[in-house]
Amino acid sequence: MRVLLYENGRSQGVKRIRERLESRFPHGFEPLDSIEGLVYRLRHDRNYHWIAVVAVSDLEDLSALLSIREWLLDLRIILILPEIDRELTMSGHRLYPRYIAYGDGDLEDVAAVLEKMLRLNELEDPSLGH
Repeated sequence: MRVLLYENGRSQGVKRIRERLESRFPHGFEPLDSIEGLVYRLRHDRNYHWIAVVAVSDLEDLSALLSIREWLLDLRIILILPEIDRELTMSGHRLYPRYIAYGDGDLEDVAAVLEKMLRLNELEDPSLGH
C-alpha cells in the first residue's frame, strides 16, 4: 500500500499534515502538486494499491479533481477540505472519500485514520505491506 499526498501548495494546514506524513511514512509516501502529476502517477502505476490524502484549496481545485474522478475511483481517499462549507462538502462526497477532514482543524485525525487504513490493509493482505 502506497500513500499519495495531493496538494497544490495553497491548501490550509497541509504543511502540518505533510510533515507528519513524512515523519511517519518515509517509505511509500509520495507528494504530488498537480492534477497532471497525479494522473501520470496513477496511469503508470496501476499495480499499486493507493491511499490518497487529497487536500484541496477551494471549489475550483475540487472541480479539477472531479474532472479526473475516473482515475480516482480505485483509490482509498482521505479528503481535506479547506473549511466547513456545505457546497464544498457536498461536492467532495462525489469523490467517495473514506474520510473528510477540514484544513482549519488540527488534522491529527487524518494521520490516525491513515494509520488505521494501513493497518487494516496489512491485515487484509499482508503481501501488500507499506
